[in-house]
Amino acid sequence: MVGPGATDPVTAAEEVAGTGSPGTVSQQSGCAASLIAQPCPMTLRLATRIEAHPFNGTGGGAAWQCRCQGGSGTWTFTLISQTGATALVSEVFPWTPSTSLRWTVVQVAGQWYADDQDTGCAATSIYSSAYDFDSSQTAPTC
Repeated sequence: MVGPGATDPVTAAEEVAGTGSPGTVSQQSGCAASLIAQPCPMTLRLATRIEAHPFNGTGGGAAWQCRCQGGSGTWTFTLISQTGATALVSEVFPWTPSTSLRWTVVQVAGQWYADDQDTGCAATSIYSSAYDFDSSQTAPTC
């Protein structure tokens, strides 16, 4: 694990996404700098994957926290489901058309840690080879 865990799955997703003030993503807050060095409520597996495969495709960079190139507004985090030590949290962005990500958050020793991020289906998992845009030939589909 990287840093202390969070008390609940939604807080873990919010902190890992880099929320500064409640619901507002800031790349300078939370876990946005060096993931492994920061006290982030995420698994070492997730931190290692993000640092090894940043969103740096040929069309320009993107922030891994939102898979976007910027934007402002209030992000909304909501618990989708929780089964035992695994929870799914939705991160919805205030853009048109509506855009969202899904975080998989796991509980270890009573604390919650973000472990995966996707766009709502396993094919878009942060661990998918399609996440590495420079190596991928096509975008994943659900």
